[in-house]
Amino acid sequence: MTVRVLVPIVMAVIAGCGSVPGEGAGGSVTLCLPADERLIPLEAELAVTPSARQEGLSGRETLSRRAGMLFVYPREQGPDNSFWMHRTRIPLTILFLDDQGVVRSVQDMDPCLEASGSGCASYPAGVDHWMALEVNQGLPAALGISEGDRIRRSGAGDRATCDSAGKLTPGTLPEAH
Repeated sequence: MTVRVLVPIVMAVIAGCGSVPGEGAGGSVTLCLPADERLIPLEAELAVTPSARQEGLSGRETLSRRAGMLFVYPREQGPDNSFWMHRTRIPLTILFLDDQGVVRSVQDMDPCLEASGSGCASYPAGVDHWMALEVNQGLPAALGISEGDRIRRSGAGDRATCDSAGKLTPGTLPEAH
């Protein structure tokens, strides 16, 4: 009897390993955020598929201090492309980036746990963009990041630091769908 009960539980645990919402759609990348004439590393999960972009960080209880999610699109998105915070528990700041990683817009977004989502705010980009980076609310302000700053990507083989940061472009990331 014990074995019959444990086998399905063990199989469910194994199947669920690494299945954090939004994860697995494109891996992760170390980004380099500008701060006082130096670069600060930030580990960003990649959302490159429509389903990963739709799920985003919803349902997460926490987000590490130097972590985020980078939404990558297969083509440039217009100013009306928006983000919806339904089922998102974490206050976030979103940075809309052009195809060279230059910040075009920065917005704070508040959590919305309303069951139906009908009262949840929508946050339109207001600018054309190829990528969007969600981080803990207030991080860009604390680092002094503003429109016109460039987000870079950690150099090849140098994931933990930004000593050899390179360009952040859609072409340097897994292909978006």
